[in-house]
Amino acid sequence: MYFMWLKAFDCNDELEEIPLIQYDFEHLSEDAQTFAALYDIPLAWIKALAMVLNEQPSHQAKQAQFQFDTWLHNLTDAEKDTLLSTLFEQGQLTRHQALALTRKESANIDEIYQYWLTPDVISPFIEQAQSQLQQEQAAALAKKLAIEKAEKEKALTDIYNQREHYWQQAQEHANRTCASGYDEAARYLLQLFEAYLFKADETAFEQRFKRFVVTNNSRKALLNRIRDLL
Repeated sequence: MYFMWLKAFDCNDELEEIPLIQYDFEHLSEDAQTFAALYDIPLAWIKALAMVLNEQPSHQAKQAQFQFDTWLHNLTDAEKDTLLSTLFEQGQLTRHQALALTRKESANIDEIYQYWLTPDVISPFIEQAQSQLQQEQAAALAKKLAIEKAEKEKALTDIYNQREHYWQQAQEHANRTCASGYDEAARYLLQLFEAYLFKADETAFEQRFKRFVVTNNSRKALLNRIRDLL
């Protein structure tokens, strides 16, 4: 309900107020994130709502956990008879239906709310939330890129340390004299080129690569695949 209110607020700042209840909008579950993405709920608006709850008074959420044993123990014989009769007549009975049939208090009691979420309440937090979200996204991207860079550098170091094996593999695939073999040979050579470049050892690569080209000079289809390295 809050997410859809925020979506409407994105294009309409004259919404009716809704109760301001203390839910956790700072740590969204995967389901909540999926829902927000599916309905295109602006993440900055959700963050702004979390800021509102941190700054403004609000009502505590009712999150009492249902205890089946306690509920069953407190049922009167008449209530049990009602449940059994309904189950016999309908053939099935959901938990929601069972609770409704045995509810001790009125189900239509109006809650009295003192604190409300309105466009005027959340508006002052929007710009701050957008700025904070951008910073968090930039930090997350920087972390992701740093991890990818470290993984790439490790992979290139491993290739360089095993360069003799990679040269051998490139030649073995070239000797297959077929399209798939040439593709694999080109792939190994490109990996070797990147590894030598990363280790600032381009001269050694050029020398070894020239020997490879001479050995496979008659294989024009292979040379076409590696012409960018020539």
